[in-house]
Amino acid sequence: MPKAEKVKIVQEIKEKIKNSDMVIFTDYRGLTVNELSALRKDLNKNSTVYKVFKNTMINLALAECDGLKDYQSLLEGPTALAFTEKEFIEAAKILKNFSVKNKNMEIKGGILQSEVISLDKINFLTTLPGKEVLLAKVVSSMKSPLINFILILSAIQKNFLGVLQSIKKQKEESSNK
Repeated sequence: MPKAEKVKIVQEIKEKIKNSDMVIFTDYRGLTVNELSALRKDLNKNSTVYKVFKNTMINLALAECDGLKDYQSLLEGPTALAFTEKEFIEAAKILKNFSVKNKNMEIKGGILQSEVISLDKINFLTTLPGKEVLLAKVVSSMKSPLINFILILSAIQKNFLGVLQSIKKQKEESSNK
């Protein structure tokens, strides 16, 4: 491969790493083309790009990224990278579920917001609820006090009307006597 092409590939990897909230390193050994295509399709729905690169190219790109350390263990064996700019928990869940179904794929670790993370941390991320679930919980917790406030206001109004009706009834009874 000509040097210009290598520089271009290293630059592409470096840009994708910088623009991604999370990069997950996987070993794809033993996966069929159809399995890789199915995985890419699932990840694309989540705006995640899954690409195979040579370890030497990844190593050169990582060396140019400031502050990244201890990433060498991620480059053992064939490596494919999953780049995600948003919803990285969902991307981690997709990869985790795929690796459970397909024993040939192994998640090695990753980079989360410029920090190298282990497989254990990625597994922890997959246990967290997704963004939509968290937003639903926030909205629910915000809605509950408002509903209680409205119920209190309506109870006050209802009680006030009851008092007025009692006064009206007393006046009618006293005027009829």
